[in-house]
Amino acid sequence: MAFNSVLFLTLLLAISTLTVAPSAVDAQILAIIRGTVNCAITVTTSKAPAFPNAKAQLRCGATVISSTITNSLGSFRMQLKNPSAVLMNLLSTNCTIAVATPLAQCNSSLPSAGTLIAPLQSSLPTLDGGNIVLNLVAGIFKFVL
Repeated sequence: MAFNSVLFLTLLLAISTLTVAPSAVDAQILAIIRGTVNCAITVTTSKAPAFPNAKAQLRCGATVISSTITNSLGSFRMQLKNPSAVLMNLLSTNCTIAVATPLAQCNSSLPSAGTLIAPLQSSLPTLDGGNIVLNLVAGIFKFVL
């Protein structure tokens, strides 16, 4: 809980700075979300095969905020510029990464119904060329019917 408080205060300060003097500050707030999707209902080993070409979605509640397609290794990356409208949701447990592509597309023996869902895990914001970067990683995906 203390970690989320530090992250919240850092982002609050950054947003305050940008809103008080937007012409004097060219910085942006970026949220970068990374993860890897495996073709499995449960991943207990790193030997689970990758899930290429899967549609990964950032969902906050029932709203899809962003989406992308995984590469051949099952990895994805999303970048949100100035995500102030969703910052509060990103800091809560309200946002998750969901895989909209049925598991049966990567392995026909897996269910065609259900969704892989992962929580977001965050680290302290970093600075990159004057931009404030909120780094988020998809946690462990779980199968939900």
